[in-house]
Amino acid sequence: MAEIVDPKDGLNIYWKKFFKKFEEIDDESLKVSKWKEVHMLAYICKRYEILFGRKFAIDMKGAPSKSSDIFVIKKLIASLNTTNMRSIKEYVDWVFDNKIIPKRSHFRKIGFFLTNDFINEFAYAVKKNNKIVRSKALPPAYITIAQDLGIDVNTYGDLAFLQMAIEKNKEKDTPRYILLSNLELLGLDLKELMEME
Repeated sequence: MAEIVDPKDGLNIYWKKFFKKFEEIDDESLKVSKWKEVHMLAYICKRYEILFGRKFAIDMKGAPSKSSDIFVIKKLIASLNTTNMRSIKEYVDWVFDNKIIPKRSHFRKIGFFLTNDFINEFAYAVKKNNKIVRSKALPPAYITIAQDLGIDVNTYGDLAFLQMAIEKNKEKDTPRYILLSNLELLGLDLKELMEME
């Protein structure tokens, strides 16, 4: 059975649907965390077009879901060891901002993003930026919770001081204890808090 191709653009219905999904990344109702592989490919293509002033040529052999570009995006997700699309988008932005734009590099294939050196350098940079030190300012969400409980804290050092006081006085059900319990639910590692520099 012959595939149906639109005479205007030469695309079959499957590729038309595939490229229609590219437009979804500009829709504010679709959060980055809900992106699929096709959206990440669309984002790379969009950044490419903004930077170089022309569309990135997608490999259109076979079915869209089995294209080599989608395969590379899946491999990138596996290489970054996360399914968090926000983290993957952060990596793509990092490659553009640190490897492509400053060095005026051109890439011809999406596989450029699979460079092991880039992935390892990015992972190191993220770990270094996420390391908490006593003087580092707390995220706004942490400060809001503390203010709701009537506690004035601004840095991770303030939280470490609170934790030491709680342990020393064996506190339970106090605002300070409730604060640290809530922050722990948000992802704060209390052990790391006590081991920070």
